[in-house]
Amino acid sequence: VPFHKPTIYLFPGGDGASAVFGVRGLTLLIDGGYARQTSNWQFVRHLDRVDAVLVSHLGVDNLFGVTSLIDRISSAGDIQTSFGPVYFNTCPSSPSKSGSAVDPLLLSLSDVGSSLVNKLQKVDLTVLPCTATANGQPVNLYFKIGFGSVDMYVLNPAESGGASSKTAKGGNAVESCVASIVVFKPAAPGTKPVRVLLSLIQYFG
Repeated sequence: VPFHKPTIYLFPGGDGASAVFGVRGLTLLIDGGYARQTSNWQFVRHLDRVDAVLVSHLGVDNLFGVTSLIDRISSAGDIQTSFGPVYFNTCPSSPSKSGSAVDPLLLSLSDVGSSLVNKLQKVDLTVLPCTATANGQPVNLYFKIGFGSVDMYVLNPAESGGASSKTAKGGNAVESCVASIVVFKPAAPGTKPVRVLLSLIQYFG
């Protein structure tokens, strides 16, 4: 699927959504929606490569779709799509209370997130934290001489209070949510950059 100019595809998925942002030479997958079959599968499976994946938050409208995608990657022997790093802020698993009965129908989002990280590692995908730095340094996703660059400016969570600190000290899923701006800067003089705000695509509380 060639991208001749900056393009966004949106995929509704139950109570959540997924999106693909693409320019020539870069494909960024955002979230997975909520569905037994992830809403973006029929599109993603025909791509040569997904250069990066952003899991913006730990939520029922998101994690199950992403997990479904990873399950399909691991089980579909004929898929040719390669995947780059996954930007994902996890939080610690909920400690179990000794002697207390656990409802088997209840799911902990932190436990589902930890399970997702294990699945990502089993298919040899790199998991990277996604936090805003004190100096505002962006994450470079793509650069090509004569064409342009794509950078991701993370707005939330802050490095001093996000997944790298608060969640490590018992922070919750809300504190690990990612808000960012993806900026495509064309190399051609006089061409305006394209900015896309990526926050929670959809959430029903």
